[in-house]
Amino acid sequence: MKRTSSITTTLIALGASVLASLSGFAATTTWIGAGIPCYSYTVQYSPNVNGPWTALTNFTAGPEGLFDVEDTTDPVPPSRMYRVAYP
Repeated sequence: MKRTSSITTTLIALGASVLASLSGFAATTTWIGAGIPCYSYTVQYSPNVNGPWTALTNFTAGPEGLFDVEDTTDPVPPSRMYRVAYP
């Protein structure tokens, strides 16, 4: 089953906006987005919007601010919320 959606995340502490595309196929969900170049971020997930939040991975946006992150959780949970946190 393929899942596709778009999200916009605002990093309030930095006043920066991160636009990410979220698409899933089988057991892989991939974020493709843009942030502040060379800044480090943490992707967190939760079964619902109220948490609790768990770190999925850390990454550093490239020199153009672009990033991609994969969630290979298998089996795919019925519902999962994601957020990007700095640092």
